[in-house]
Amino acid sequence: NARLQKELREREQAEQQLQGERDHSAQIIQGTAALVCVVTPEGLTKFANPAVERVTGYRADELLGCNWFEIFYPGEERAQIERLLRDFERGDVRDYEMVLTTKSGEKRTISWNSINRRDAQGCVREIIGLGTDITERKRAEEAERHSRQHLDSIINAIADPVFVKDEQHRLVLA
Repeated sequence: NARLQKELREREQAEQQLQGERDHSAQIIQGTAALVCVVTPEGLTKFANPAVERVTGYRADELLGCNWFEIFYPGEERAQIERLLRDFERGDVRDYEMVLTTKSGEKRTISWNSINRRDAQGCVREIIGLGTDITERKRAEEAERHSRQHLDSIINAIADPVFVKDEQHRLVLA
């Protein structure tokens, strides 16, 4: 009887510890700025954290049970999903850029990383997606590229030689 009580106490402690770990993990997932979603290879949405709502405008309850791919990658954008699924044949993806469509119709560039859960035969059964919205960074990169092209066109239009020095009087452009 004492042995049984000891085993029950140990089991209860293990369950409490496990629940504490689950609560901690849930707090991290709910509080992160990263988009976290779980979808099936067919696109069925099983989970979406609050960051998904902040970036896309869709509440989790609007997404659960619906097709993630159809919602965020409509029409011609669906080709991104076909490419992604082909790339999954080589394994999980890292820093995989895709452009999704938000509820308001805005295009957002997301850099995805995946953890793919596979069955015993190696087939993907569940996709855990971790995404970072890099839209503003992409826009800044494009603006910088455009500015450089504009500067190059101005400099190339000047007939005389042009020299540019930095604060230490080093030649940076000739």
